[in-house]
Amino acid sequence: MSGTVGGNPANEVESFCAVNPHCLHNIVRLSDDMEVMASSDIYDERGTKLWAKGAAVSRSLQEKMLLRRLQKPLELSLDVEHGVTLETVVGDCFEQIEANRFLGVLGGASGARSILRSVRGQPLPGPLKLLLTSSREHKRQNYDTTIAGIVVSAGLANGIGLNERDSTLLVLSALVHDIGEMYINPEYLDGSRQLQPSEWKHVASHPCVGQAFLKEFTTFPPAVGDCVLHHHERLDGSGYPFQLSGASMSPLGKVMCVADSVASIIMRGGPGLRDRVAVALRIVPEEFPRRAVSFFTQALAAFEDAGPPAVSESFAQRVLPTLQQLRKARLLAEDLSNATSTPRVAAVGLFALDAIRSIDRCLRATGVYDLSQLEVLERDPAVMGEVCIVLDEVTWRLRNLARNVYLRLEQSGDATDLALIDGLIAALNPPR
Repeated sequence: MSGTVGGNPANEVESFCAVNPHCLHNIVRLSDDMEVMASSDIYDERGTKLWAKGAAVSRSLQEKMLLRRLQKPLELSLDVEHGVTLETVVGDCFEQIEANRFLGVLGGASGARSILRSVRGQPLPGPLKLLLTSSREHKRQNYDTTIAGIVVSAGLANGIGLNERDSTLLVLSALVHDIGEMYINPEYLDGSRQLQPSEWKHVASHPCVGQAFLKEFTTFPPAVGDCVLHHHERLDGSGYPFQLSGASMSPLGKVMCVADSVASIIMRGGPGLRDRVAVALRIVPEEFPRRAVSFFTQALAAFEDAGPPAVSESFAQRVLPTLQQLRKARLLAEDLSNATSTPRVAAVGLFALDAIRSIDRCLRATGVYDLSQLEVLERDPAVMGEVCIVLDEVTWRLRNLARNVYLRLEQSGDATDLALIDGLIAALNPPR
């Protein structure tokens, strides 16, 4: 299976019998620290035995498996001793509830804890156990974010009154929602690197890969796979990989998308956490389910935050570049929306224009467009910090919009159309 899954996330996922080099690397790396054994003989598609049952995985396995197609997926032929179980996962959830104040607020209720306990006795399929163990041992930040997502999902399920079945399915979805990232080139997952929209398409494939993994290697209900596929979609159609709107999203996907967003913000940590979550949930109206937003709003009210971060630069230096960026992007989107000779570009331009206007309305509500008030605002560090949280979210949203704009046209495969949006993408996604 290809770790990058082609240029179009909608493309059919290749067979897992084609060894994915990135997943293989993760497995072999795990074998450096834990015992990973072949649970059956491993044959290539021509019937040549490559590895014997009972043999420990080593670096030489990587050399033999690369560029090979196997009779059955490698993940089905390996087992890890003392790997992750749902018992240990739930234990890690409880540890995070105790260690992280915000997760304690969201997942500490007795109902949320009961939801977590309800899944801990379930067995994990071998391939899932293998990759989750690899994540825990060598991608600890990713694993901890998964744990946070499980806690937030349990808290949200309890808070909005999901029934027992849906609560369990939501927690299982949170456990596996990013499993597709194990098949993605890690260069594209490096948070310190600013990806171009053309590179982002590789990351955007991971929900498709995750759903394919669940179909291939687990007996989880289809609702879990649908939830994994939709966890980066948004009710207003601004998500990925398919830009679905709320009517087309799975019921659990609508819940998972907000739980995943909140968990990611929590795990980034830092001052102003409460305000950053609040801004992210409200900056674009109708992006997330109202009852989920209401749950987090009420939970936030009980959270004692240290307040927004201090601002070292002058307010004008912080505000004016963002205002200029928004204005330039808005003008370019307006021009594209009027490109009647290219309907696809016009549709994308209109989509971008609507998104920019929504972001602009949120920014206007802070008062930063009244430049005469900047000196007044600068005298109140708390207000400055709150406004800068909004500005940071705006910057992130514009970068995300650039990716979404690119994906919408890239899937059409028309190089001419893509060339027409270069200016808009550059305006939305300037170098850091």
